[in-house]
Amino acid sequence: MYFCCVFSEAFTFTNEPEKPTVVVEGVNSTLVRLIWEFALGPDESVLTVTFDRQKPGESMRTLIASRYGNTPFTFARVKFANKYRALLPATLVLLNVNKNEEFLYSLRVTYSRNAFVAEVNSQVAVIVHSKSCLLCYRLCEEIHRNKPNHLIFEFSWNRLPLPRPKYPIF
Repeated sequence: MYFCCVFSEAFTFTNEPEKPTVVVEGVNSTLVRLIWEFALGPDESVLTVTFDRQKPGESMRTLIASRYGNTPFTFARVKFANKYRALLPATLVLLNVNKNEEFLYSLRVTYSRNAFVAEVNSQVAVIVHSKSCLLCYRLCEEIHRNKPNHLIFEFSWNRLPLPRPKYPIF
């Protein structure tokens, strides 16, 4: 006779930031909120919550802030306190984003359930566009509406390696 014990994780993310999160310098580049929400299952408790970042294509991660249990976040470096706010339970606020701050941001939650310890991770890319790039695209859209066969529409948003914005620029 064999007995099997199945450990099913009840931890779930109930909300994650938009993936990718698109920021336009000078339009929506201040107080950018990356909000994660999660639910714990019965007998689960949070051990640690950490935010880190890494440049796309690189493997090195930099710890931004962490907390233990339900204590407030502590920043890993003093300079991060001037760039970010870390709010309970799991929100990272980017105070002023510019082009050189395109990162993959990660939330890591370590939690326990009885004698078991598990870690979950959620990652979001923050992509920064200049306002002029999007203004050019809007101009091209307007020309296309008025002159649909105009040759300028060899330019297509789908050919750019950029996500299409979901908000008006003007």
